[in-house]
Amino acid sequence: MSLPHISPAKAKELIDRGAVLVDIREFDERARSRIPAARHAPLSRLDKLEIGTEAPTVIFHCRSGNRTSGNAERLAQCTDYEAFIL
Repeated sequence: MSLPHISPAKAKELIDRGAVLVDIREFDERARSRIPAARHAPLSRLDKLEIGTEAPTVIFHCRSGNRTSGNAERLAQCTDYEAFIL
């Protein structure tokens, strides 16, 4: 299963409606720059994403999109929610 890619504008729309943004970069990368509202779930440690019941949608992001795209199947398997790649 592959995850659909969405634009930053669509991501903002979904976040405004309650979607959760998940940063899959590693700790050192996130320390250099981050989106304040994003939850951190490093890809190297990601197994099952637990975000609670408050959000029906997850949006995964990394620095350039290559890591999320290359791991789309793994990301899709770690959540039971509707999921996208930014």
